[in-house]
Order: sequence, then structure tokens, then C-alpha cells
Amino acid sequence: MNQWYSMASELLSSGNYIEAISIYRKILSILPDDIVALNNQGLAFLEVKQYDEAMEGFKHAVAINPNIAQLHYNMGRCLHKQDQAGRAIVFYQKAIGLDENLGAVLKRVGRVKEAADCYRQLMALDPNDANARYMLDGLSGMDRQKKAPREFVTGVFDDYADHFEDQLVRTLDCHVPSKLKQAFVSFLEKTKRFEALLDLGCGTGLAGEAFQDLAGSMTGVDLSGKMLEKAREKGVYYRLFRADIREFLSQGGARV
Repeated sequence: MNQWYSMASELLSSGNYIEAISIYRKILSILPDDIVALNNQGLAFLEVKQYDEAMEGFKHAVAINPNIAQLHYNMGRCLHKQDQAGRAIVFYQKAIGLDENLGAVLKRVGRVKEAADCYRQLMALDPNDANARYMLDGLSGMDRQKKAPREFVTGVFDDYADHFEDQLVRTLDCHVPSKLKQAFVSFLEKTKRFEALLDLGCGTGLAGEAFQDLAGSMTGVDLSGKMLEKAREKGVYYRLFRADIREFLSQGGARV
């Protein structure tokens, strides 16, 4: 059994979620009330967007021990990912303490004062929490930080990756990459192609899709790992780098 636990934990940590789920199922077939296995299997289901299965596992674990904050947090996270912000708040509030997720959801549903109070409590617990300070400054109308913390930016776009293209293309009807390509083509000879293109802040790869027939190879750079996963699925980039754009360029990245 210990070997199964170790194997499942390693698979979960390395992103092999389907295989991890398979091992946790074996564990739960023998120990159906194992809270750790229920929680970790739920986390794996969460990553592969099987939200009903994830919630079922978290609920089972909470029924066994309702006093574990992480379980309530994970239930809130599951609902948050499904755009059920109002219901997510209930579970975040049950979790011991307050964290950035609760503040983010409160802000999203317009409960600004409560969101600010949440971030103040976070700052009282950890004065060095850069994300909480940044959000509190914004909610309070202050401008202490000119630049959002890297962790904040990464978290925002990681959470947004699954809905990014639906929102940008279908909801907002944004066609900037295709129009930008048309502008380039109008200035190029018909047979002219770029040897290499560097897509800075490539996101999910919308510009890569538009420009792929104009480049011998393309390199994409983005700070969000989840965005890069979406870009990688398109198969249009020769290389992808997870990095801050300015740091990437300062380290000679423009020559890759």
C-alpha cells in the first residue's frame, strides 16, 4: 500500500493525472474512507476538468472529517473553475483562515469591502505577501506597486487559460492576430517568409496560428505555464519558453 501511495503522489506531482487517478482508485477500493487518497484523487480530477468526480471525492472526505480546511478550499476551487463564484465563496469561507482565492472571488462578485478586509487579514498574517498587498492597493485606490508581482500575473493567466480563447475570440470578437498578419503580408513580397519569428507573450498561441505560414520556425515566450500548455497543443511553435519577457530578452533570448 505504501508503494501505491508513493507512486500516486509522484504521478500527481509530475502532472500524470490520469495515471494518478488510476492508482488512487486502487487505494480507495481497499480503503474507501482514506481522506488523503480522496483529496489527492480529487485534485487530479480537477486538473483534467472532471469537476463532478472531483467534487464527489472532496464531499466524501468532508463527510468523514469536516474540519480540514484544505478540503473546503478545494471544493471552492472546483466551483470557482466552473464560474460558480457565489457558491465558491461559501466553501472558501469555511476554510481556516483567508487566502487570495477568497479575496479574488469576493472582488469578482462586487463585494469589494469584504475583499479588501480579506486582503487586510492576509497582510496581518503575512506582511510580505506581495499578492495580497497588490490586490489591497488596487481595491483601496492606492498605487504603491507599479508592477504586478510575478506570482499574481502567473496565477491570473493560469486560471484564465481554459477560457481565454472563448472570451477573447468568441465573446469579445477579437481578431488582432489575423489583422496583424494581413498588415505584414501587405508589406511583404508574395514569396517572402521570415526565417524565424519570436512571439512575446504568446499566450495560447493565437498569433502563432495566424503567422505559422510566414515563418520557418517560431519561438513563443509566456509567463503562464497553463497558457503555454494550450500553445503547445497547437503544434505551431518550434520552441516555447516560460519566462518574463524582459528577463528573457536581457539574457539573449531574442537570438534563439
